[in-house]
Amino acid sequence: MYRIGRITTIICVLIYASTAIAGYLLFGKDTESDVLTNFDKDLGIRFSTALNYIVRIGYVLHLILVFPVVHFSLRQTVDTLIFEGLNPLSESRKRLSKVGSGLSQVERYLSWVMLTLAIIVSIAGVIGNIYTFQSN
Repeated sequence: MYRIGRITTIICVLIYASTAIAGYLLFGKDTESDVLTNFDKDLGIRFSTALNYIVRIGYVLHLILVFPVVHFSLRQTVDTLIFEGLNPLSESRKRLSKVGSGLSQVERYLSWVMLTLAIIVSIAGVIGNIYTFQSN
C-alpha cells in the first residue's frame, strides 16, 4: 500500500516537472504562474488553437484522474489516525459496528439535499460554460 503511494507520488512529480519544463520551453520568460492562462492567446505556431484545446482537455482529465489518488491517500491517513491499533481498512470492513450500519431519516434527507445541490451546481456550471463559448 505504501509502495503505491510512493510510485504515484513519483509519477506526479515527474508529470508536474515535465509540465513546468515544457511550459518554460514553449513560453520562455513570459511564462505565467498559471500555465493555462498562457494558452489564451495565439502561440504563433501552426496548430495553436488545437494545442490550446488539447492542453485544456488534458488538464480536465488530470483533475478527474488525480482525485482518486489524493482521496485514497487521505482516506488511509485519516483511517490510521482515527483507528490506531486496528487492522488496516483493507482487512476490516466494519469500523463503527452497529452504530454506523444505517442512516437515520435526517441523514438520508441531508444526503439527498446535498446530491440535489451538487446536480444544480453542475448544471449551472455547464450552462455558464456554454454561454461563455457562445459569446466568444
